[in-house]
Amino acid sequence: KKQLVKMKEDLKNRQAFYLAEAHARVAYQKTLARIVAQVQDKSRDAQLVEDVVIWALECEAEAKSERAALENAGQKAPPGAVAAAPAKKSNRPGDSDSDSDSDSD
Repeated sequence: KKQLVKMKEDLKNRQAFYLAEAHARVAYQKTLARIVAQVQDKSRDAQLVEDVVIWALECEAEAKSERAALENAGQKAPPGAVAAAPAKKSNRPGDSDSDSDSDSD
């Protein structure tokens, strides 16, 4: 019974840690999305905008790939251990802060 109580406490602590890390990761993702949106909205250098968007998408893909690999290996991805990129994916520098994931021109 003592071991069960200890295991429950450990689970509670791990869940709290995971939740805190998940919140930090989401905050990072939102900040990165705002940075990319600012570059898209303010920069007149089309190549810079394209490079930043491609970089952000590559980061997002790498993060998803790493999490999937860890899950496939029977492990949970450590929260916050993988960098993720913003949800905004448009390549158009004139786009506003909409949440559109459309890549159409």
